[in-house]
Amino acid sequence: MVRLAVLAVAVACGRPEPSGPVAATVLEVHEPPEYRPRLVARDPDAALIAEPVHALPWQEVTFVVLVREDGSFLEGSGSLRPEDGFSAKFGDGDREHVSSRPPESLEDVVRLLQSFRAGDGSWREAFDG
Repeated sequence: MVRLAVLAVAVACGRPEPSGPVAATVLEVHEPPEYRPRLVARDPDAALIAEPVHALPWQEVTFVVLVREDGSFLEGSGSLRPEDGFSAKFGDGDREHVSSRPPESLEDVVRLLQSFRAGDGSWREAFDG
């Protein structure tokens, strides 16, 4: 079975992690069939990340993206189907990194997004080789 999550490179993510919640972030969803970005929230807190992510059906591959003002982002994607699974991707400038340890559940995707928003740095563990 092919998983969406490709085990990839260890990350040397250039910029230091901001301390505390990162202002000026947006949460977007890209759903089938069009996969057009849909703004869900501006500057979401932990609950405003979890609620819409859990509300999505996840029967087909879906993307949720938290984008910071500086353009860096964390994307969680996948479906509940075992043949798809979940993946996480971090973008920083012109570099993108796929998680070396893919999220095992939708709750893992939510935790990664919440950590990225909080600026606590624990989301980076999914990208360490």
